[in-house]
Amino acid sequence: VISDGAGRALARLLLELRRQQPGVGQQRREQLGHDAARLGAHAHHAIMTVEVLAQKPLQLLALLADARDVFHLFNALLMKGREELDTELLTSRFQRLELRRQLETHASGTEVLHRIPMGVSTSMMSILDRIPRLAAQEIPVLLLGESGVGKDLIARRIHELGPRRTKPFVAEICNVSESLMEAELFGFVEGAFTGAIQGRPGIFERASGGTIYLDEIAGLEPSLQARLLRVIEEKQVRPIGSERLIPVDFRLLSSSSMEIDDLRRSPGFRKDLLYRINAEILHIPPLRDRREDIPVLAAYFLSQHAGATGQRVPHLHPRALEQLLDHPWPGNVRELENVMQRVLVERPLEITAEILFPEPQDARSAGSPGRS
Repeated sequence: VISDGAGRALARLLLELRRQQPGVGQQRREQLGHDAARLGAHAHHAIMTVEVLAQKPLQLLALLADARDVFHLFNALLMKGREELDTELLTSRFQRLELRRQLETHASGTEVLHRIPMGVSTSMMSILDRIPRLAAQEIPVLLLGESGVGKDLIARRIHELGPRRTKPFVAEICNVSESLMEAELFGFVEGAFTGAIQGRPGIFERASGGTIYLDEIAGLEPSLQARLLRVIEEKQVRPIGSERLIPVDFRLLSSSSMEIDDLRRSPGFRKDLLYRINAEILHIPPLRDRREDIPVLAAYFLSQHAGATGQRVPHLHPRALEQLLDHPWPGNVRELENVMQRVLVERPLEITAEILFPEPQDARSAGSPGRS
């Protein structure tokens, strides 16, 4: 359905956009709009076909693979010809993104609200299955995992799937100086300290019915932990320099790169605060323990950053993929994204093993003969 009908429609659109100059005639613009609508009809028919094939996994997977190729091609077409597209075609783009979301929902059984993939491994799919249930509740959630595994993305997903999704999501990292963190958490009034020319609300006020995400909460100084505990229990905050208590309404999410047992044994972290923030615990595994996620994430980062700079997405050589799978990734997903960004600097057509992890300069020097 998709490869025959929609494929021809996409080919025609691609040829038209390559031939047209910036001043596209009205008749041609209307024809492009009709072609886009035709593609939309094919995509809608594909959704109906997915529902029919829901009980036939092999046919469904084949259809989804074909459909994703078509949607990726059409998105690339829209990126190249966006200056020539009129309102109808731009609207069609968003319709196709929504259809792709529905296809992915049928495939995984999970509502997809983010284009950023979290992974396909068993461990990550288990976490993604828990997120909708956690989002529907108001209980505090503690996210545990090494730096760079994506705890902040999961926190945002919990917020966006929950009843507070229309309210602010306010994130703050806690391992900063005590005075700065105190001002950020609780806010201050004018004249509260030297340099406080005007007051500023803290994150509890700024969240205003939304979600607060405290990253590396174990880095909070003990005095601030006690004040945070009181705010959690009483739902009131007193800004620095004020005698007035302000009612606050928020949901609390927090994270730490420490294991739960280490948090319990830590002399610098209050046990009563720990019990308040860990009604549910999500452990996000490091990238080295879920290597089947590496190709998916690498492909996404290449596509994302190549598109942002107008590049063609380069081919990933099999040996380069092997190196990605063998790398220990101490920086986890954040390190993987940085590597994908770096290799695109030279705008390669193919990413080889040598480009991916080049030999350090000092190693090359050591291996070459010295001058006499």
